Amino acid sequence: MPRFLILTKTQWHEPPRLRHQFARLLSNAGNEIEFFVKPRYPWQKSSALTSSDQNIALHQHLELIHHRLRFISLLRYANAAVVKRSLALSMRNVPFGDGDVVVNFNYDYFFLRDIFPANRVITIINDDFVDRAPFGYERPQQWALARTCSSSDHVLTTSPLLQERLRPYCTPELFGPWTQYPYRQPYTSRNRDTLLIWGYINSRIDYPFVRDLASRLATDRPWIRLLFVGPIERGSRTAVKALRRMPNIAFSPPAALDDLPLDRVLAALIPYRAGLPSIDAISTPNKALQILAKGLPLMISGMPHFFDAPFVTRANVEEIAHQIDALLHHFDDLQPAIEQFVSRHGPEERLKQFFALLD
Repeated sequence: MPRFLILTKTQWHEPPRLRHQFARLLSNAGNEIEFFVKPRYPWQKSSALTSSDQNIALHQHLELIHHRLRFISLLRYANAAVVKRSLALSMRNVPFGDGDVVVNFNYDYFFLRDIFPANRVITIINDDFVDRAPFGYERPQQWALARTCSSSDHVLTTSPLLQERLRPYCTPELFGPWTQYPYRQPYTSRNRDTLLIWGYINSRIDYPFVRDLASRLATDRPWIRLLFVGPIERGSRTAVKALRRMPNIAFSPPAALDDLPLDRVLAALIPYRAGLPSIDAISTPNKALQILAKGLPLMISGMPHFFDAPFVTRANVEEIAHQIDALLHHFDDLQPAIEQFVSRHGPEERLKQFFALLD
């Protein structure tokens, strides 16, 4: 079996994202993983990295400058030189041969072919980095993305819209999310009174929409509450502070779905903003399948390309009372459709698709 080198810009202890789940997907199949977490800068101290998975070894390399600050080519190539040297030093004691595979989640690592000339390089793009670029930085980010994709053997992406946007640089393939766990039949309960908002509490969330939804529910269905569970990012603290004043909104620390009492959850709410290209491109958020595996229907906002299914409700402030009533009445009836959907998006299907690339 090949050994896999996975390059990311996330910490290992963060709530699970696609890259963490991908590493565990390969590990569970018996592969050895060298997982590089978010790089540090030369003036930062290295930290101890440990993984409870014996097949996953954690590493950290250096970057010279943040990717949003590389406005000119000189800075991009200087950063590349630092990363290449640091990666080479980190890998000097790792038995990484020509038949092993590099999996890259970074849009700006256009230099990987210089370090791994004989290895298969597979890049996975799961975000619209160009449209998310700060004003004036679109061209440098597009420059890096184009070269990263064109120098990769394969490029995978997570939504049809991203797939179309990457076509000028490569021939991308669709590689959607998958469930970590099989479907689990939820308990039949008539006491479901919670809309769960699980995951990162950040700028993707439409806070005015959440406020209006909670206000309407307080009047029309006062026994329904909204529960946020996840890490609060710095830029959202002011909005969160305002929501905390509402009596039917609560916040809890980050927790895995398996650690949450879900028997009172009626649906998972994904209240994303509309009109932002990076959010509009989403067709299936990574967390959606994890939620569905617990038998929970979805309520969404934004994301015009979100997949259609009987267990997906587009939340509407004016109609929220009727939508809540429909979910309460049909919660058990939706379970066969949820189970069938989850069964079509399991880890075996994604492993088969990924290893077909290597063949």
